[in-house]
Amino acid sequence: MDDLLAGMIRPARFPELHFIMWDQRDTPMITPELAQALYRDRWSYVHEHRMLPNEAALVDHLKRKFGAIREQRNWRRARGAWVPGKPIFCRGPQGKTRGYPSA
Repeated sequence: MDDLLAGMIRPARFPELHFIMWDQRDTPMITPELAQALYRDRWSYVHEHRMLPNEAALVDHLKRKFGAIREQRNWRRARGAWVPGKPIFCRGPQGKTRGYPSA
């Protein structure tokens, strides 16, 4: 947390943050605002079970300071478009389960 006191975050100290910075690998220091935005926008790529205690503390600190990070969204198919909501599971013609958007 000493990084936060200096006003900058060193992503190399936080493995999951470093992992979701795939387009900014060569950036040695980032602002807390950018870290929060990265966590918020790319939370689906974060493996919470692999998160170190110092990184969990960072996420909690960023959440208290800037707002929600772990926004869970479920998507369902409605009239030809994917919309937020509870997933609908059904069996397709080939017996495959459907209900989530394809990546």
